[in-house]
Amino acid sequence: MLLLPWSSWAGADYAVSEASIRQARCRFEVAQTDQEIQRYFHNRADAVISGTTAQGFTFKNDSAELIRVFKNLTEADPYRETRQDTRAFSGAAQNCSTVICATEYLFGKENAWKVLYLNSRFNLNVSHWRFEHASAWTAAELSTILKALSLVPTELSRFTENKKLVHYRRGTKDPRNESAAVAANSEILVYDFWNTLSEEKKIYILLHEFAHLWALREDGNDLDRSEPWLQITGWEMIPAIPDVLWQHNGRKTFWVSNYAQSNSIEDFAESVMAYLFEPNKLQQNDPAKFHYLKKTLFRGKDFQQPGQCEN
Repeated sequence: MLLLPWSSWAGADYAVSEASIRQARCRFEVAQTDQEIQRYFHNRADAVISGTTAQGFTFKNDSAELIRVFKNLTEADPYRETRQDTRAFSGAAQNCSTVICATEYLFGKENAWKVLYLNSRFNLNVSHWRFEHASAWTAAELSTILKALSLVPTELSRFTENKKLVHYRRGTKDPRNESAAVAANSEILVYDFWNTLSEEKKIYILLHEFAHLWALREDGNDLDRSEPWLQITGWEMIPAIPDVLWQHNGRKTFWVSNYAQSNSIEDFAESVMAYLFEPNKLQQNDPAKFHYLKKTLFRGKDFQQPGQCEN
């Protein structure tokens, strides 16, 4: 979760500046326009399927990938007992026999290709139909998400599951969050406060929350609480219910931001932001953190070196 007290960019309160995000060293290939996205799907050369039924729709001569993605976007979240009202599906089903028609009907013409692409290419599910307490994204917001993904290498930008990335119901407050200054969390839910920020800040928040996910490992030895990381940073875990409490042993370390001093988890996410956008600062001030991230998360990529910005 990222709690934002700023009214303007807060400098040392966060790991990197807006200027560093605007001037990012690396920009990876990510489709940004509908035309580019359509080429992405065309180049996949998927099998064409006819007569497939999904959520009351019957699709004729559509690619297997488009149908798979549409199902991801419209089926109920298996981890929830409730979901959004889907009565609009029946009206769309009467008028659409292709995935793009149905997606335009349910998500809006400006959003349809972006919503499909985000799920197909990145395994990110931005559907307000799938998840409860969610609002539709705007076209501009989806473009911001795509810009954020273009700033990280493919091995990080593609998630390993049908990962939720939704805007919490607009104009309402999540009862689990007390502060109105919460912009997003690692679930990943984005809140109204996110909408008030500049594009650079929005990108920062998205990538910070992604960094929490990048830390996770199937064997449970998550990067942000692994023994090597704790030794480098000086964080100590105190067993507690339901999770853990954190304390710092006072070991000299370089804090990339004030927020990084919250706990080991936030220290990791903020250090990732520094590695991406101001790697020289991180390497000069805390080479141990820098080399830990280079080895474990970035697979040897050092964005200060030439030739590191290709997928």
